Amino acid sequence: MPKIERQAARRIAERKVAEVATQAGIELALSGAKVIEFDGGWIFPWNSKAYQQTGEFSDALAGNSPFVVFKDGSVSQAPSSCLTPADILEWVRANTDTERSRAEDSG
Repeated sequence: MPKIERQAARRIAERKVAEVATQAGIELALSGAKVIEFDGGWIFPWNSKAYQQTGEFSDALAGNSPFVVFKDGSVSQAPSSCLTPADILEWVRANTDTERSRAEDSG
């Protein structure tokens, strides 16, 4: 299975953020400097454009969990209960193993 590069993963995450922005009626953007790379892909945090421009807590969103783009091009959204990068990576590892097991069982 072909693997995508970071820029392609970023475009996928940008599309997901754009979908949320359209639904919410607010300008949103990826938090570019905070992208986390791991063996299987990238974690893309995002927030309101206003927060990213002002840094004011009153402009920040609550519950906006990051998008996880895997090197195979699939994307998931981490649960909002994942508060730290370590929490997100733990969730990714647990769910990646579960998803692979399901795919192997059904294939």
